[in-house]
Amino acid sequence: MALLNATRSGAVDGVFADHGVGANPKVEPGYARMCNGRGSGRSCYNFSLAFAAAFTAGHERLLNHSQDVLARETGGPVICGHYATWGVPTEFEGLRARVAAGEAGTGPFILEASHDHGRSTGCDVAADEARLAGYLCAMGKYTYLSCFATQRGGEPLPAFYDAYTKPLGVPQSAAVETSPGNWSRIFRSDVGDTIAWYHPLTGRGAVRWAAG
Repeated sequence: MALLNATRSGAVDGVFADHGVGANPKVEPGYARMCNGRGSGRSCYNFSLAFAAAFTAGHERLLNHSQDVLARETGGPVICGHYATWGVPTEFEGLRARVAAGEAGTGPFILEASHDHGRSTGCDVAADEARLAGYLCAMGKYTYLSCFATQRGGEPLPAFYDAYTKPLGVPQSAAVETSPGNWSRIFRSDVGDTIAWYHPLTGRGAVRWAAG
């Protein structure tokens, strides 16, 4: 109820909870261990394998139940939870395969696309129009472009691209192979149709935005 009350307050439109699944006992040969804290304040405790299995099952049931309740009551998806995975590629073929697995029920259907050609962030997909076109052709209903920003160590914030402000709209279908190797997809918004084209073999692609 605490989560639901927070989202009903009018001041909260989302809940971020991290490291939930990771807080399970780690199985070692013959026993399980759970540690908490860092440095001199770190404490570790050992458990039987039977207790660890029961703890993990109960913990994940609680997490999944909370996610299901929030999704049903608020109408919002759980971006990274029981039905989700992160670290998904942003490039056309890798992302398309993950989306297809989710739609077929053989893999998670909520995807955080964050890896692009070995890089660990999806922030710069729009730096190359062809890469952005491939992403738009491959993404699914619950695909999120994941961009993590940090200024630790004086690192600069990621660049922001004009494409991220343009009205994309609703996809009218999955990407269609209009000719061998050529894929296209239409998105419809209040200002018109946006069309993305991509050719994975050549790496060429483009986006024609409805906004011009």
